[in-house]
Amino acid sequence: MVRYNDGTSQEVDMSNSQIELSGFNNSVLGIQTITVSYGEETTEFSVVIIEKSIISIEILEKPTQLQYIQNYDELNLDGGKILVRYNDETSQEIDLSNSQIEVTGFDNTVLGTQTITISYGGNIAQFDIEVIKVNTEQPSEKDPSGNINRNPAEDPSNGNDSTIIQGSLPNAGKISKIIIFALIILAIFMIIFLKHKINKMKKI
Repeated sequence: MVRYNDGTSQEVDMSNSQIELSGFNNSVLGIQTITVSYGEETTEFSVVIIEKSIISIEILEKPTQLQYIQNYDELNLDGGKILVRYNDETSQEIDLSNSQIEVTGFDNTVLGTQTITISYGGNIAQFDIEVIKVNTEQPSEKDPSGNINRNPAEDPSNGNDSTIIQGSLPNAGKISKIIIFALIILAIFMIIFLKHKINKMKKI
């Protein structure tokens, strides 16, 4: 408020180009006295400089990997970001890989859902991940005789040739009996044929 000697007064914005301000230093914390000069008159008021601080954080983007294999995967924060809000009404995005961020709550030995806690500037934010179990055992297939059945195309020891597997000819015994029986019949016919020929020769 500017008062004149004629008893009148006028409101003047401090942004007015004719007003001079002095005494302000935003690098110094604490109370500061600001002097306002207008014309030949001055007045003062006080301000308090406080330290910029974080008032809250939140998960802006979760990490790309949210599922982990038990006893195998390590925590991967790639792609994750937090939004940091300050007391001066500004905000900032920070990657979860930032060295000033503290991460707790991950244990790859425990199956199930886990809550990961992100700590930054005395504030926390959280998100969930999942630890799963993967069965890596590949049991061999065996036939009743105990032999491992192998696909010939997958056997590097014989290229593309077929591999004979024990027990793969279940009718071998039956075939052998047929062959023996045929040989016996042939032998009988041969004996009859020879006897007939001998008798014929004796008559001559």
